[in-house]
Amino acid sequence: MALTNTQIKNFKPADKAVDHADTGGLYLRVYPTGTKTFMYRSRVGGKARWMALDTYPTLSLADARTKATELATGKMPANKTVQDAYDEWVTRVVDKTPKPAYTKWTQETYILPVFGNRKLTSLTRAELSEELNKVADRAPVAANRTLTHLRLFLAYCEERGWLNSSPAEKITKKTVGGREESRTRALDNAEISKLLEFIRTDKVHDATRWALLWLIATGQRSGEVRGLVRSEIVNGVWIIPKERTKNKKEMCVRMPTAFMRLADKMFAHLGEAPFAGMSGETLARKMRRLEFAPPATAHDLRRTMATGMANLGVHPYVIEKCLNHTMQGVMAVYNRAEYAPEKRAAWRLWVRHLLRQRKSPRLVAGG
Repeated sequence: MALTNTQIKNFKPADKAVDHADTGGLYLRVYPTGTKTFMYRSRVGGKARWMALDTYPTLSLADARTKATELATGKMPANKTVQDAYDEWVTRVVDKTPKPAYTKWTQETYILPVFGNRKLTSLTRAELSEELNKVADRAPVAANRTLTHLRLFLAYCEERGWLNSSPAEKITKKTVGGREESRTRALDNAEISKLLEFIRTDKVHDATRWALLWLIATGQRSGEVRGLVRSEIVNGVWIIPKERTKNKKEMCVRMPTAFMRLADKMFAHLGEAPFAGMSGETLARKMRRLEFAPPATAHDLRRTMATGMANLGVHPYVIEKCLNHTMQGVMAVYNRAEYAPEKRAAWRLWVRHLLRQRKSPRLVAGG
């Protein structure tokens, strides 16, 4: 029996989601929260498949029936471009994730410039695969990430009923960027010296050279460094809030007093949020300009600090704390210590080591 607008308005939420059938595979799902969503039910390979259309009354009953009919007859929206679909996906999905920037960067760098103006329904697996292989020729890891995000994007388009099936569904990392090996790259002392000299030159924008210095000195993740704001410095300790750390645990970075004096100069020169708007790709480009062999990434600076501390005799469990790694096994259960004095001592040793590698008296020009 077909639904009516009056019925829909009068449906009350229950303890679990309840589906109310209309016609032609269309249903209205009423959630315990009271949200009412039109769903389209079909069968694929003998199994029921549900597709969310939109919420009521954002989507009217009449328009929901039209969409259900289009889906049933295989008709897709004729004029929706890849850019149109992408913009909606970003608004509805990506921007609500904890770290949307990298997802948007991969698609806006490698996919939209090539396919943005194309009709969504015209995309083919062959051309997507070919474009991803071009990316892989110069950046295999970026190609794999781009594929991951592209598959999520096109799966969303399929759920919305804009595609009958995703052309990226059967493209695998094996045929794009290949298997990714765990990186073990750490800079040696000569390379550290070259990096510090590079930081001092006019070839690097002020904010970027400071960001590179923070990466090599603190060993924290690129996103955590780029999100630094002055209010996170409390009594000479950089306190990274749990909302900005990978393991969702607050991190206290206890740098030497001399380094924090440098930080004061940085904030005076660059403002309260010195790295605002800086992307990970900005740092990646600067690292490539160093022409290390083999190449080094911004994340390798974190590994460089950990390796350097180990070579200086810092205990492994202290290094793990300096990296804000989650302790494993028995240590995770019984060892709750934060090792604040040991961490401060470790960073003091490490910064002194960096100072010994520099070729000139200043770590940063103007510092």
